[in-house]
Amino acid sequence: MKDEEKALLKKIPLFEDLDEDAMKKVISIARKKIFRKNEIIFEDGDEAESFYIILSGQVKIYKLSNDGKEQILHIIEKGESFGEAALFSGGNYPAYAEAIEDSMLISIPKDQFLSILKNTPELSLKMLASLSRYLIQFNRMIEELSLKEVSSRLAGFLLDEIKKNKSIEAKDNVVFEIGISKVQLARKLGTVNETLYRTFKKMKEKGIIDFKGKKVKIINAEKLKALAEGKKR
Repeated sequence: MKDEEKALLKKIPLFEDLDEDAMKKVISIARKKIFRKNEIIFEDGDEAESFYIILSGQVKIYKLSNDGKEQILHIIEKGESFGEAALFSGGNYPAYAEAIEDSMLISIPKDQFLSILKNTPELSLKMLASLSRYLIQFNRMIEELSLKEVSSRLAGFLLDEIKKNKSIEAKDNVVFEIGISKVQLARKLGTVNETLYRTFKKMKEKGIIDFKGKKVKIINAEKLKALAEGKKR
C-alpha cells in the first residue's frame, strides 16, 4: 500500500486517532482492490468475508425485489466504509454492493480484523459508532419511504447534497451538483424516472429550485427546508 493510501486510511473516522501499533496491524491486513463501473462487489446472501473502505470512486448498496426492482439503500463515497455490519450479523451480506464508477477499495478480511478488534477497545467503540450511523440512516430512509411524498424525499436529499458539497447550511442562490445519476436518484427515493422529473419540474415552477442536468440552484431555501419536513408551501 502506498504512503498516500495509508495516510487516507488513517483519516477515515473508523481508524482516526488509533494508536500507531493498532494502525500498523490494520494496515498489515488491508488489501487494495479495483472494481470497474457496474462491477458487483458482493451479492445479497454472499458470505461476508471482508468489509470495504473506499479510496476513490462510489459504491451503491441496494436490494432487489422479487420482480427485479432496485431500491438503493446507501451511496458510499470516498473515505466511507461498508459491509461491516455483516461481520456481526450472521455472516452474510444483507444486500448487493456495486461500483457506480471505477473505484479503488481497501478490503479488510473478517477473521483478522475481529482478532484486532478484540484487543483494541477504542476501535471497538468506533465500529459501534459506525454501525449506529448506518442504523440511523436506515431508520430515516424507512420513515421517508413510508410517510413522505416524493417531493419531500427529494428536498431532503438535496439538502443532504448541499451539506456534502459545500459544508454549509442551505441558502438562496447556492449552486451544487448532484453526485449520482437521475436514474440512481429515482431508485434511492423509491420512485421512477418520470415521477422524479415531474417533481423536479414542479419544484422549479414553485420557485424552490432551478436545475439543468446534475446542477441544481436553490432559489428559496426556506421553502426547500419546509418541503423536506413534509410541509406544503
